[in-house]
Amino acid sequence: MIAHTKSRQEKSLVSDLLTGGIACYLPVLRELRSHGARKRWVDMPLFPGYVFVRGGRDVGAVARRTGRVANMIPVGDQAQLVHELRQIRCAIEAGGRLASSAFLEAGVPARIARGPLKGVEGVVESVASPERLILLIRTLGRATSVEVAPGDVERL
Repeated sequence: MIAHTKSRQEKSLVSDLLTGGIACYLPVLRELRSHGARKRWVDMPLFPGYVFVRGGRDVGAVARRTGRVANMIPVGDQAQLVHELRQIRCAIEAGGRLASSAFLEAGVPARIARGPLKGVEGVVESVASPERLILLIRTLGRATSVEVAPGDVERL
């Protein structure tokens, strides 16, 4: 199952579940954060708002009782999810540079979530390369495209 957590509750939920003997996984990435002149390394969830939990409905009920879960999402193909999570864990342990981004394809409505163009909405025109995508913005009956990093874009 996948626990969709309340805002910024991923690490606390993992702690609660592990204390209760429930197997779970929260893929995290180490990031350098600046707070004024101070810099420090923090572990940030790769998939903010989600914790992967092993078990059935009874485990989902335990997770909900923590008060940290907004919703439990059942997984149809458990074997596929386990395989994908192993791939992610392997990449993290190998020091791979991972970043989470929405799965975007041509024709999907999207919004720029970060950067100087934050809030601009459009339609994904094409996925030019893994490092950038072209977002089509329709204005005055004309089209304008802008290149943005996939991690800065969210699906609408």
